[in-house]
Amino acid sequence: MKAPILLKPEAEPVFRPKRSVPYAAMFEVYKELGRFPIRVVIMPVSYSAWVAPIVVIKKANGASRICADFFTGLNAALEQYNSPLPNPEDFSTMLRFRAGPC
Repeated sequence: MKAPILLKPEAEPVFRPKRSVPYAAMFEVYKELGRFPIRVVIMPVSYSAWVAPIVVIKKANGASRICADFFTGLNAALEQYNSPLPNPEDFSTMLRFRAGPC
C-alpha cells in the first residue's frame, strides 16, 4: 500500500543525526532490520535531505521494535489531513442499514 505524503509549501528538509544503539542491543537491531523486505519498507541510501533517527524499543517479551522518530521535524512539516470521523448517531445508522446479518 502506498500513501502520498503532502508537505507544507514552506517545509524545509530536516536532517537529524543518527542515535547510537547500545552494543548490547546491536544483534537484535540487525536481526530486526533483516526482517524488512529489501527496498520496500526501508532501504540503504547514501544521501537524503530528510532523515529521521531510529529508536529501539524493548518489548515486553524481550524482543526489539524499531521505530522512526518523525517527531524530530517531519511531523511538523506535514500538511494537516482532516478526515472527520462519523458521530455515534451516524455510525449506528450506517450499521443498521448495511446489508447482511448483524
